[in-house]
Amino acid sequence: MSGHFNFKLGERIVSAPAGAFIFIPRNTPHTFQNIGTEPGVLLFGVTPGGFEKMFAERQGVDASIATQAHIPIVQAMLRACPGRDAYIHGPICVANSHRNRGLAKALFREQCKHRQNQEALTFIREDNEISRRAHASMGMREIVEFDHNNVRYIALEFRD
Repeated sequence: MSGHFNFKLGERIVSAPAGAFIFIPRNTPHTFQNIGTEPGVLLFGVTPGGFEKMFAERQGVDASIATQAHIPIVQAMLRACPGRDAYIHGPICVANSHRNRGLAKALFREQCKHRQNQEALTFIREDNEISRRAHASMGMREIVEFDHNNVRYIALEFRD
């Protein structure tokens, strides 16, 4: 394992440098944050078995239009391209220090495995040429421009 994380266990903050072991008792509210300067890797183990099914059941749920339709910029995008039952991809943000390593493409490929051929929609700023090229290289196609808060965006689609 690598990186340096802080874990919040209930109201307690626990520092977890590389190689640390953290035990989280059942029903303990928790979260974690990478506080290091490099990407971190964590290994989780859960007992008794079965908890992993919750993750499988949730695949794609948070990316549905229904769960994101209340977000104003998503509403603006959906007004510009109505009648779609799509998976909402992103937005994602890759730190400058980690760009050009294929991270966005790898993330999108993994998401595609769980979409089950459902159309994907996303948006980017119209003036972001680097992002436009990156999305095109993933197979996304620009379909319509729209405005939100006086900023011009482009909606993109991906179909298998």
